[in-house]
Amino acid sequence: MLRIRTISVSIIIVAFTSIFVICDKLPDSIKKCHPGDTECIAIACNHILHNVTNDFEIISIDPFHIPILRLAPDLTRPVNIDFNITNIEMYGLHKFNIYKISGFTQNINGANEIHLKGNRLNLIGKYILHGQVLILPVVGNGDANVTIINPDIQLKFTGKPSVVDGKTYMQTEDMKVSFNVKKLVFQFDNLYNGDKILGATTLRFVNEYWRDIYLDIKPALVRTFEEEIQKIANDAMAKLPFDEYFLK
Repeated sequence: MLRIRTISVSIIIVAFTSIFVICDKLPDSIKKCHPGDTECIAIACNHILHNVTNDFEIISIDPFHIPILRLAPDLTRPVNIDFNITNIEMYGLHKFNIYKISGFTQNINGANEIHLKGNRLNLIGKYILHGQVLILPVVGNGDANVTIINPDIQLKFTGKPSVVDGKTYMQTEDMKVSFNVKKLVFQFDNLYNGDKILGATTLRFVNEYWRDIYLDIKPALVRTFEEEIQKIANDAMAKLPFDEYFLK
């Protein structure tokens, strides 16, 4: 089974949790919105996303630290590699924009939708790679830099009530994620134990056929994203009762 924990998961998580701008520890510059006022909610979320490193003591998002990215081998797929990137720093998230929101009304069981996109993200870390990409055997370890060009991410979910100590919180069981990118650019140093000719040839091949690689692993990415985001989003939503989300 393919298991991936990638930078795009972190993108969505940060953007999603920023939706809940009603946290009582946020500064006065972030105001609550009326139920269903998606324009107000989007503005508030984008303010957090664009200014979190300056205004808030929540988490560093630029760079955003990810402990590990993991892609396990799968003999049934054209991209059959054992691939790890560790100690990852991701740059560019604070320039993302939440451009569409729907839902977020007083109906806890209602449908909600979030769209966000950005120009690029850079994922920098240490990699270990062994396996086969399409027809090409690959092996290496060293510095990695993966650039994601024009990522566009959509989340859809419906809420459900969860009562704890007499208070009602929003949770979800049906998180759906979709995303598209314009291009991926890969740079892996020290392929084939530093063989510059083989390394350059492999990088040209991988970057030429980036779309085939992306489309091959995309279904597994989506499944993993949905599982990861639902868990972390539910943890975030469990911090504040639903009736405190909006202006009265």
